[in-house]
Formats: sequence, C-alpha cells, structure tokens
Amino acid sequence: MVLLNTGLCLSSLEIVALKQGKSIVSAPKRFIAPGKRFLLIPSQELNDSIKNKFYRPETLSLFESDFKNIKTSNLVWAQCEFCQHITGLDDVESLSKLTLWNQEALTTHLRNKSNLFLAFIRVFSLSNDEVSFRLENLCDNELLNQIIPLPDYLNVSSDNPVLTDEQFQDARNIILDLQVDRSPIIVVKEINTVADSHPIEEKLTEQEENILDSSDWVSKIAGVGNSSDGNTFERLVRKSLITLGFANSGRYSDTSLDPNKLGGAGGLDFYCDIPYPIVGECKATKTENISDNGSGPAAQLIKLGNRILENHYQECIKLIIAAGNLTRNAKQTAKNTQISVLRPETLQRLVELKEAYPHSFNLDELKPVLANSPFSEEADKELRNFIDEVWKKLNIRSLLVETVRKKCDQDKKPSRVEGIRSAFNAAHAVDDIPIIQTEEETRDILLELSSPFTGYLGRKIYDGEECFFFLRKLEIKT
Repeated sequence: MVLLNTGLCLSSLEIVALKQGKSIVSAPKRFIAPGKRFLLIPSQELNDSIKNKFYRPETLSLFESDFKNIKTSNLVWAQCEFCQHITGLDDVESLSKLTLWNQEALTTHLRNKSNLFLAFIRVFSLSNDEVSFRLENLCDNELLNQIIPLPDYLNVSSDNPVLTDEQFQDARNIILDLQVDRSPIIVVKEINTVADSHPIEEKLTEQEENILDSSDWVSKIAGVGNSSDGNTFERLVRKSLITLGFANSGRYSDTSLDPNKLGGAGGLDFYCDIPYPIVGECKATKTENISDNGSGPAAQLIKLGNRILENHYQECIKLIIAAGNLTRNAKQTAKNTQISVLRPETLQRLVELKEAYPHSFNLDELKPVLANSPFSEEADKELRNFIDEVWKKLNIRSLLVETVRKKCDQDKKPSRVEGIRSAFNAAHAVDDIPIIQTEEETRDILLELSSPFTGYLGRKIYDGEECFFFLRKLEIKT
C-alpha cells in the first residue's frame, strides 16, 4: 500500500516532462527526505516572462504545447529517491544542460537562502478516478516547488512506473556525473503513461514479440509471471485464454483479449464472453506477498469491472492471475467478492495440457472448476486437481490404446469390448492404475479414442460384433 497525504506543487510544464519520462528531477524549496511520497500537483499557469526566466528554450519547445491538459488527465505521483544539496555555482552550467531549467534559474530563482535542492524523483502513473478530490486551486504560484497537504488521504499503486529501474538509474547517473553530452531529455526513452478510461494500445517491444511469437511461449508463462514484467505477463495471459478457446465478442469497447494490446491504467487486463464471461487482472511480481491496499489487483478488478461492465460484472467469473502469497486482508477481499486467485504455474500447466492434447478437456468441463471453486487461493488448488485428473484420464487412455495393440497382435484380429476391458485390468492389476469397472465405461472410452477427431483406434463390425483395432499410439508426455 502506498498512502499519500501530501503533494508537491510544480509547474504544469515540469509535470508533463516528468510524466513522459524526460525529466527525473525537481527543485524543491526545501530538502526532501529520500522515501518521501507525494502527488504531483500542477500550479496555475505561469506567464511567459516567468517561463522564459525559468526554462531553457529547448524545454519550452518540447513540452509547452502539451502542458495545458495536465490538470484534467495523466495524473502522476512520485517518490523521492535522492535529494542533492547544491551550494556552489561551479556545476550550475552543466546542470542547466542536463535539466529543464536555464542557468539563471539555477543560479537565482530556484534557490532558497542561497541553497539549491535537486530532488531525484521516481514517477508513477495513476488513473483520474483514484483521486476523490479536485486538484484545481490547490496550488497557486506562490506555493511553486513546495510540499503542501492534500485535502484527503490517497491510496495509490506503484505498479505503473513511468521509467523502468534501469532507465531511471541511467538518467540519474548522467546528471550526477554531469555527462553534458548525454542529456536525459534526449536519451531517456519516452513511454506512454496515459491513464484515461480506455485501454492503452502499446506497441510490443522486441522482447515481447520474441516471447509471444516463439514456439515455446507457453513455457515462459510461469517465469514471466514471477518477474516484474507486468506487460509481457498480461500479453501471455491473453494469448493463453485464446489458446484455451476463449474469445471476446466486442460487446464492451473498453475490453480486449488481443495480446497486442494492454488493458492500461484504466482498462481491464482481460475479458472474454465466449463461451461464458470471465474477467480478471494479472499481477506479475517478484515479491512474496500480494496485499489488498485499495489499489491491489482485487481492488482494481472490482473498481474497473463495475465501471466498464456495469451490471454484467456480477455475472462474470472473476479471476486474479498472480504470483506471490496473498496477505490475510487480500485473501478476505477475494473471498468476500467472489474472486478466484490462480497462479502463473497453474495457468502454464493448463495451457500446456491444451496445446499437447487439444481434445483432452473442453471449456464446459472447465467452467464449474472456475465458477464453483472456493474463492481466494483454494481455486488454484481446485484447478490443479482438475489438471491432474485430466492427466490421469489421458494415461488410462494411453494404456488402453496399448492394450488394444497388444491384444490385436496376439489374437490376429480386432478385439471386442469385454476382451479389451479384461486384458486392461489384468495387465494393470498391481499398478497404481484404477480398473475400468464396466463394459459400458470401456466402450465409451473406446468410442472416444476411435473418433475421427482423435483417431487412435479403428472401429468395425467383425463376426457380427463391434470390435476395435489399433491405429496409432497415444503418447503421454508428462
């Protein structure tokens, strides 16, 4: 949980640069302790003379055209990672080339009693509906670069950093080392942090394309789910659902199963309504615990599901697919709101099963497992049991095909149902394999194995009776 009760008042132009990942510093009036968290609040618009007094021409040309919309969209909050106290003037010229401000501002206007503070801040995006109060008029120009109290406490999530850890550290090192030939405004990659009510359509990175298009993408699900790569995990979950047979009819415009798109800060991670409705959130994480703090996956699913799907949300099977352990509060929230929690490892096993044996189960068989399982983490156990049972059935069918092959070779003719059942039970009497109880049960399995869709056995009338013969092996790769 990240709880905010303060804001940092900055010019709208600076907030635009920060939210685009092209700046990582602010110039607060006072020292900010590392770890301090705050909402970034736009000030009233600066007049042209003040802007020219503060900012380099390059800054104005890059960001001035975008800053007017900052008050109504693309909200961000930040955490101070490091605050540097600059007393001398020796480094001011170099700092000016590496930041938004001109040399005059760093020398005179941004100082407080001859002290200049440079705060390196890590910025995170949040959606507008997470803020319950109005930002207008909270910050006038006299409060510029100062910490101010918020009208109310604010729960926010750290799931959506503007820059990755590596990008932030690279930019920080450039400034601290005064590498004036590598301005962070140029070298830091801009990323899309628009947080509106529609899903974001983001281009796949080369790494994501390689994973999604690779022949072994299924084997990557668990590993990515246990990493910090949330975007790739969401894409893999969507591709997994499509592979299992789910689809999205397009009934709700703010939903998708397309792996090439993402839910974004204001959209659901996945939604499908064919053959039955399922809605959910993904949470890739390296951490041990997943909490429910008002911005965790359960809270996000409830909020976004009700907003986007409205009354239809209650009809959906609700899933969170996440690594890590749930805290007590998160478990209770999931249980109280009928949300089932599945692990990336379990999803991978299910997709591996479907990929290897497409007809081993259907989605109607899967529905009661997902819909009627005990809520919270017990759902994952129920799904694992379902997968284990399907593997057992496959194993029995593989052994039954082998029984037909041996018996037909031995008898030199197709085999009757009762003869196959007797031979199967005799061959596995001492194994940990359940016997086939009745002739009717045996015939049902043999008909399944002789279906044109499976084609492991053949079926014919021989000497006036229904008989079966071997066509090809059913190899089980556990």
